Amino acid sequence: MCSLLAILPICAVFVSLLIFVFQFIVLPSDEWGHFYSRRIRGIREESGHFGLWRLCSTTRGTESCVHPDDSPLQLPTHAAWAGALSLIHLFLIASFVVLAIIRVIQVFKDTPDLYLGTKRLCVVKVGVALTCVVIAISVSILASVGDGTFRQFNVYKGWAFWIQIVIVSVDIVMLLVCAFENIQYWQIRMVEPPQPDPTDVYPETFISPDYETFEEPRKVVYVKDASVQSGDSYLQVPDYHARKNQRMFEDTDNRGKTVIVIQDSPHPRKKTVRPTQVI
Repeated sequence: MCSLLAILPICAVFVSLLIFVFQFIVLPSDEWGHFYSRRIRGIREESGHFGLWRLCSTTRGTESCVHPDDSPLQLPTHAAWAGALSLIHLFLIASFVVLAIIRVIQVFKDTPDLYLGTKRLCVVKVGVALTCVVIAISVSILASVGDGTFRQFNVYKGWAFWIQIVIVSVDIVMLLVCAFENIQYWQIRMVEPPQPDPTDVYPETFISPDYETFEEPRKVVYVKDASVQSGDSYLQVPDYHARKNQRMFEDTDNRGKTVIVIQDSPHPRKKTVRPTQVI
């Protein structure tokens, strides 16, 4: 059972690590896009590539990478926003890796409340995964618009942009893994009996046996009517025995002991022709 429960958390760890590596590679890359000037008499005058933070141009075989403020060329309009969101996405993925590892430890050690409750942990993982999907899609959109700044150049996307598209796809896979993990958790929770909550502020209260108002245990013995079964004389206990036992019970401290009280039988007497013999 433990191995079955660990499949999805382990998948979440590997998927999130893959996303982290991809995002860490493409974030500082200058290969988000390439540009080159239109051919004039078969000669390319200028070409280059750009990323989310800087721009590199090659003129007459010499490449120079500078900040956009120091170049006549400009980055796409929303490249800075795409870079900021990519950085946020990287931190969210790192936090998701930590949460996924905690969940794996909980499964293998069979400690659902280790570091963080399982219910809360699964909900947080789904929330982080959904946020990562939204941010990754936003980065792809912002990085692809605003190429109009290279009016005199032909522009096409670089390998870093396509890796970002892969990141979006893997983010969606990570969200699905978390969703299935949540479904699996709730199915098991509905089948298994609920575990006691050690942090319950309203624990079940038990009455102490030594409490003064606790009634002493009694054992009542009834003398059955023998005439009901055999037709013989009815066996009856005189009333003074019951009164004597009652006085003994009231005068003696019988706490913690079982008191035997002899009372009349509650069963109806069978009427017989013969008189009742009293013992």
